[in-house]
Amino acid sequence: MKQMLLFAGILLLGYTLKAQRFDNVFFKQNFQYSNDVNDYLKGNTGTTYNNSTNLGKFYASPLGNPPASAGITVNLNNHLFSILRPLTTAGDNRFGMLRKFSFSTAPTAIMLKFTLIINSNTPTPSSGSVNMFGALFVQIGDNGSVITETNPGIQTGTVLTSLPFTSVKLSTGASSYRFATPTNVSGVTVPFTADSTTFQVVVNNSANVLTYTNPLGNTETNAAYTYDVYAKTQSGVLVKYCDDLALTSNTLTFGSLKFSSYSPSYPTGVQVGCDIHLDNIELSTIGNTVFLPIKLKEFKGTRESGAVKLTWSTTTELNIVRFEVLRSSDGQNFAPATSLTAAGNSTEIKTYNWQDNSPGTGPTYYKLKQYDCDGAIFSSNVITIN
Repeated sequence: MKQMLLFAGILLLGYTLKAQRFDNVFFKQNFQYSNDVNDYLKGNTGTTYNNSTNLGKFYASPLGNPPASAGITVNLNNHLFSILRPLTTAGDNRFGMLRKFSFSTAPTAIMLKFTLIINSNTPTPSSGSVNMFGALFVQIGDNGSVITETNPGIQTGTVLTSLPFTSVKLSTGASSYRFATPTNVSGVTVPFTADSTTFQVVVNNSANVLTYTNPLGNTETNAAYTYDVYAKTQSGVLVKYCDDLALTSNTLTFGSLKFSSYSPSYPTGVQVGCDIHLDNIELSTIGNTVFLPIKLKEFKGTRESGAVKLTWSTTTELNIVRFEVLRSSDGQNFAPATSLTAAGNSTEIKTYNWQDNSPGTGPTYYKLKQYDCDGAIFSSNVITIN
């Protein structure tokens, strides 16, 4: 009996410590949909910018209003989202863009991935010196975050964590940037780079230890209410840069992602400016949590004469491009079965039908993926057809 209990205890311990994977993607943006910036940004006309109902785009501070944002332009260059800050010795040149999320139950384990390039426009400093100034904040916050008209580059809601990036101009003329954090893992230098760098941030917003599979493929843990950061070095090797840094707050729930071009610290008498390029933004979590906006009225299916007829309907659609039906024979491994074009934008009930003529003889499992025009992906619950 003791041996059996010991064996059961070992199994339970192994189950408890099993590394979890961040394979449930709920937002993905690679700016491939179009070359029109307006397909990715939306602004309101009031004094605050938030997404009260529209989940289709980033909400952005106005360009050229207030005067502190004058001169900043935003464009798509080879499918890179580019924030271009001109040279200046005065003003503030701030810009912010915010994406908010609504969940029935907010995830506590989040992985953020993004690709970043920052090129300094600052004149080359004298030999042996470096010109540095503020460039970008990447902020993970709660759902109460907004962008204010008077200060678009600052998060007015509360944040879980904020990642600062500094633009650098070396005396050799090279343009690069650095990622500055309170502490970093011993032996890992601050990555200076002029090329695109991939960052991956793992957030554990819970009172429990998180055991996960890290981007290097190894089992890793996050202490309660902490985050880890992985980044590529100059040689292109992905390393763990920060370990168990404390979150700003342990009383918030995740609900927003913000990129803000913040106020620079001007070197005396030196004009400063930089170009910021973003790409491959992705947010994911662990487990089977469902992140579908409250638009899907029903999703059901029936088996008839060897085929499965699927039906689903939506009550509203906003910037929806298509639905993808995924099929599985075991309820775990899903593969695309078909794709249907969505109505796009609608406030009326829309009904969709598809017949699967090769569902297999045993139980067949289906789920929907919904794709927004800005790259967001939402998955439905799984239904089983016997």
